[in-house]
Amino acid sequence: MASGNGGAHVAGFAIPFANSFDLTQVLENAERELIVRTLDSTQGAQAEASRRMGLSRSALAYKLTKFGIRATDQ
Repeated sequence: MASGNGGAHVAGFAIPFANSFDLTQVLENAERELIVRTLDSTQGAQAEASRRMGLSRSALAYKLTKFGIRATDQ
């Protein structure tokens, strides 16, 4: 679905339509948002969130650190 700012929104994520954009940043923003939403849906239960995302618990812990997500951010 197109938006008025030269991009689209798919499942709540802004997808840019421009001559250039930082794909790495777009993907990292989407990944961070999915992690936060999943943790929110599990009331912060990291083991359940990692199971739902198909990640090991240690992989989720790494991503929480990488994106600066704390359990209280939910």
